[in-house]
Formats: sequence, structure tokens, C-alpha cells
Amino acid sequence: MKLFSTYFLLVLGLVLAVSALGCRTTLPEKSTDLLHSVQQRDQIIVGTKYDSPPFGYLDKDGQLKGLEVELAHEIAKRLLGDPNKVKFVQVNSSTRVAALNARHVDFVLATMTITPERKQVVNFTEPYYKSAQAIMVRENSGITSINDLADKRVNYVIGTTGEANLKKVLPKAKLLGFKSNTEAFSALSAGRADAFSQDDSILYGFLHEHCDVKVLPDRISEEPYGIAFRKDARSKPLQDAIQKILDDMAKEEYLQGLRQKWVRPAPPTVCAL
Repeated sequence: MKLFSTYFLLVLGLVLAVSALGCRTTLPEKSTDLLHSVQQRDQIIVGTKYDSPPFGYLDKDGQLKGLEVELAHEIAKRLLGDPNKVKFVQVNSSTRVAALNARHVDFVLATMTITPERKQVVNFTEPYYKSAQAIMVRENSGITSINDLADKRVNYVIGTTGEANLKKVLPKAKLLGFKSNTEAFSALSAGRADAFSQDDSILYGFLHEHCDVKVLPDRISEEPYGIAFRKDARSKPLQDAIQKILDDMAKEEYLQGLRQKWVRPAPPTVCAL
């Protein structure tokens, strides 16, 4: 009888343990949904760049501004009812995927071009902006087209699509990789490179701050920007919600308004004086 009681208690304990384990694996389902987590937190956490005018940059007062910064605020407004319910985390081209997959951010909004290779690692929304890879040179360099750069020093930013594209069109050029747009531009400005290749919309940002540079008319490739999410089922509801917001913005021509406000191809008139 004593042996039976012991056996009964052991079996009962195992049943209760399995039951409890089953509860733990099913109850948190909602809490692991990223959209639900964002709503509970009442804030979105966005990875963005701080060195890529006009998309994300610090102005002279140290305030974060730009097209993607304003877009993130509008997403927070439409998703959570308040444009200020957004926290920005600084990323660059070489750290943005790592920050995303390490769950330091909910999504990445950082001039990230949609490519087949990147689609193997992250999920993208439809493009919210379409850029094109271009080349910037010093005004007095004598360089007028991409053909003049065959054996020259050309900067690019590590982690972008720029390097692979440059190797195709300038196989004999000396390619110099930098961690940020600011570093790459500084090297060009100081004469340590002959050209800086990056998306034209980013180069336009530097063009509006410096009168001693110009953007060549050549374009190397199209660069559609998308918002990047982790490649897991838990991120899908938030991605779907933000895609719906982007679709609405496109219909309302809000995205077109952002482009007109922030991306100005022509240099300021002061440079012509």
C-alpha cells in the first residue's frame, strides 16, 4: 500500500509538472508578438543613422533630424497615437543588421537598400524611398564622369551595396572602405581620396553643406530603401501594421511630401555666388 501511494504521488507530480510546462509555453504567445510588445511598452525603438543627411543626422544644435527621423515620428503617431513615442538607437551600415537581430531595436529605418542577399537575413517592407548610387568629387578635381575614375581612389561605406557595385564598374580603381558617411566624406574633402560613392540622396545632403564638391551625372545602380525587420514570425504583425501605414502614406502622398521636403538635388544658391 505504501509503495502504491508513493508511486501515485510520483505520477501525480509528473502530471502537474507537464501541465504547468504546457501552460508556460502557450500563455506567453501574445507577449512574444512584437506588435503587442510595442503596444504594451507604448513606444517603438528604431535603429537609424546619425550621419546620413538628409535621412538621419545631428544638426548644429545636436538634434536628430531627417527624412527617416520624421517618418519614424509619423509611424509612432499613427501606431501609438503620439509622434514622440519613439526611441532612436544609433546604427550605421555595418551594425544595423546586428542591432536588429540582437533585439536592440524593433526595426531598422536607416537607408537600407532592399537586395536579394539581404532578404535572406531580414524581412523588408515595400520601398518608402528610391535612390540611386552616384559619385561625388571635389569641384576643382577635373573629374567629369565615372570614366575618369578608372584608376583613382574611390571611397565607399562598409556594409553598403556600394563596394560590390563599384567593383563591377571600376574594377581597377582603388576602393577605400570607411565606417561612416562622415568619415568617407572627410577623406574626400581632405584629398585622401578622389571620389566618394554613395546613394545620391545622401550625397545631396553633403552637397547642401559644402560648396567645394559636386555630384557627377552618372548613376551606377538603383537603391530602393525598405524598413527592415527580424526574420521571425513574432515580428510579422508589427511589419504588417507598419506596411499598412506606409500604404496609407503613399495614397495620401505623405511620402512624396517627405521627399520634396528633405531631398533637394540642386545645390543652394549661395554656392553659385
